[in-house]
Amino acid sequence: MSSNPVYAFFATPKSFGPFFLRLLLAAVFLFHGGQQGLGWFGGEGWSATILDWSRSDGLHFPVWVSAFVVGTEILASAAFFLGFFTRLFAFGVMSVMAGALWFVHAAQGVTSSEYPFALLIVALSLVCMGGGRLSLDRAISEQLLPAVG
Repeated sequence: MSSNPVYAFFATPKSFGPFFLRLLLAAVFLFHGGQQGLGWFGGEGWSATILDWSRSDGLHFPVWVSAFVVGTEILASAAFFLGFFTRLFAFGVMSVMAGALWFVHAAQGVTSSEYPFALLIVALSLVCMGGGRLSLDRAISEQLLPAVG
């Protein structure tokens, strides 16, 4: 194993465990990000979501924060499906879920917090392990090893 940080970023085991976690998050954020950003599955779409979250009687987020959250959910779905930049997007999902726990679910109690907390832990697992088998990250790391080893 190389100590090169680029290799370490892409390195991942051959295990199917991270693969299944990636597919789970890809499906969840395809649905959720699709609702918020694209208006799919009965969602409001980009403009309405950004407006709702930015209003003073809503979450009162700055527009850039709202855009970051929705954009992360949409891009993370595709990245998880492909296993590309898995650690980066998993960290982004962790940030989004931490924000959801703090700003949305904290006042509603533990029962409301279980689902976003579980997604945060799944994302943390992918930060630690990488994309696993059948990921572009793994293919990249296999090509990098001889060059950086």
